[in-house]
Amino acid sequence: MKLPEKPLNQKQKPLFRKRLLSWYRKRKKDLPWRKDFARLKTPYPVLISEIMLQQTQIATVLPKYEALIKKLPTIEHLASIDEETFQELVQGLGYYRRFRFLKKAASQISEAKVWPKTYQEWLELPGIGPYSASAISSIAQKNPVGVVDGNIERVLSRLLNYQGPIERKIKARYQELMNDVVCSKEPGDFNQAMMEVGQDLCLPKSTQCNICPIQTFCLAHKNQTQSICPKPKIKSKPIDVFIDFQVYKNNGKIALIKRNLSKKFFPGTLGLPYLEITEAAANKKSISHLHRITKHKIHCIITHKKNSPNNSTVQWLELEIAKKKVVGSFDRKVIDKLISG
Repeated sequence: MKLPEKPLNQKQKPLFRKRLLSWYRKRKKDLPWRKDFARLKTPYPVLISEIMLQQTQIATVLPKYEALIKKLPTIEHLASIDEETFQELVQGLGYYRRFRFLKKAASQISEAKVWPKTYQEWLELPGIGPYSASAISSIAQKNPVGVVDGNIERVLSRLLNYQGPIERKIKARYQELMNDVVCSKEPGDFNQAMMEVGQDLCLPKSTQCNICPIQTFCLAHKNQTQSICPKPKIKSKPIDVFIDFQVYKNNGKIALIKRNLSKKFFPGTLGLPYLEITEAAANKKSISHLHRITKHKIHCIITHKKNSPNNSTVQWLELEIAKKKVVGSFDRKVIDKLISG
């Protein structure tokens, strides 16, 4: 399908920005990181919130963000905290690789004693990709770069009446379009406004076009094609993985270890020792339960072991304490099974 053209001409852009920003400023979400940024005047709360919000809903992030900011009020606090305590602060948010990178980025910023100032400088930090760099630099530092996330992809597709799939070349084209249309004076508000239109009005399965501030610019609304813009992604078949959890018990306690960074799931986190095994080996054991992580369907098996794991990081903890300590959601499910007997 042909790449989308620019949605707005030079005469339309000022009115588009004006309507969008006016709508946003009247009803923008009252979020703690926005208050913290206004109070602290540093990119720190923007950085923390943007990393936490990756593939995670706002309602899930809110209590975790507030607890983290209370415990770690500055980038220096984040850089110096020990890994295990930090993991406990982000427990339950998933995708823990992003938090390992966040801690590395915090260390670099703390050591440099200066914040990145441009989109390109943000990109040089561990774990900061194009989306995070554009969001943080535009919101915290007014760099005139557009943000493109899943919500904005959907809004742009409908503005342009684009009915194809969101492929890599389309994402690149949308980045060009957002850079072209972003408000140079208030790029952060503009980007957040576009995201909130996608979050609240221009939803995947329904639209509230009657109250949308940019409805008059929308070709999908004009053609009544909202339901087919863009083409839905084809879900890939889940990958079956068989995990054998090694449960060591001693005097009512179980053994947790800090996992090697080479582990496929929850590397570098505190949890139960586990082995990836073949389907043939798994068929000889009893499947305890299923768990899903991104595209993986995990078949969980519990094997009770004697003695102690051969690992220098082993910690012996009571079940209830272990449940609070582990980071991985599949660890907690296994421990729940052990608690219930």
